[in-house]
Amino acid sequence: MINFQSNFSRSVIFRMIVASIALVILLLLSRNFIYDFYLRDQLTPTGIVINGGIILLFLTSMVVLIFNLLRYAHEETMLMRFVRNLDEERSPLTAGVDTDSIIHQRYDSILEISRQS
Repeated sequence: MINFQSNFSRSVIFRMIVASIALVILLLLSRNFIYDFYLRDQLTPTGIVINGGIILLFLTSMVVLIFNLLRYAHEETMLMRFVRNLDEERSPLTAGVDTDSIIHQRYDSILEISRQS
């Protein structure tokens, strides 16, 4: 039997949520320092714009990362179904596996290559 961590993406998302909650708590606890450092003594709004852009870029990247991890979690589930079908010697091996999943596409490619010798 093939052994792999089938919930890796979900565990990474969970860790990201925990880290985000901890970060929000730290930001709330140090809000006076952040206000003094970034907002109160600014001569021009340039620093606020640059820091805001950095924060926006970071948050956008985090959202993209979460969507990718959710897609990987789906692929992990499909791979686990394929491996279970393989272990139970089901026919076809792709029973219950989405046709748009990577494992289904790769298996179809291998079958096509095999047919062509």
